[in-house]
Amino acid sequence: MEVIIIDSITHEWKYLLDQADKLTQASNSKNSYTVWGKITPHHDKFVQAILQANCHMITTVRSKQDYDMGKNEYGKATVTKVGMKQETRD
Repeated sequence: MEVIIIDSITHEWKYLLDQADKLTQASNSKNSYTVWGKITPHHDKFVQAILQANCHMITTVRSKQDYDMGKNEYGKATVTKVGMKQETRD
């Protein structure tokens, strides 16, 4: 093959988020930060497979509306739309 199109890599990311949640719930500490040591190698392997492919790779990603929490001039909390955000790892 000369070109592979993956529609969409968001599915892989959402799967890993689900796995991280399951590992966090199963752990004694319920510390979600520490489970990423187990999750990150899986994502890195996925990315490396794309980068090292012997053909061109085109990937798409889902996006969603992103919001920012802030305060207005009166100190009241406000929510502001700030555009679209990709649903994958930063």
